[in-house]
Amino acid sequence: INHAWVELPTGFVWEPESGEFMKKSYFYERAEPRVQDRYTAEEAAIMAARTGNLGPWTEEEKRQILSGEHHSMWLNLEQRKDLEKKYGAVAVRWAEEATKPGDIKAADKAAAYYYRKIREYFALGHGSPELTEEQIMELRGVLGLPKEVPPREKGYID
Repeated sequence: INHAWVELPTGFVWEPESGEFMKKSYFYERAEPRVQDRYTAEEAAIMAARTGNLGPWTEEEKRQILSGEHHSMWLNLEQRKDLEKKYGAVAVRWAEEATKPGDIKAADKAAAYYYRKIREYFALGHGSPELTEEQIMELRGVLGLPKEVPPREKGYID
């Protein structure tokens, strides 16, 4: 309900949260997603156009969301604190959204995956333009990354 991805006929997955393409086997191993519904490209385009949003599209999806039957927040406080110490609140929240309720092992793997992606993003110096320079430096410190990022050079690799 809370997360979608695109599986391509080439054996790759496009993951919209990170905007990355990866091998389907890698995506399923890392994220361990719970497949709820599958749509063809045409079905997804029609439903998005019809509803004016990216989901939920069906009455069943709407019912689950409104009734609270979906698994959005299932970690207990102790589990959450444990994982947040290792990976931070954002990675843990994303992991919780992407995994089955009660599967702490999958949540740990997913949180580690999202944490790596967050670190990668900031290590490459692609910080959000909405953050101040001071906030970026503080975040880099929290993530254990160097304070200085070498300037990017354009050109060819020898």
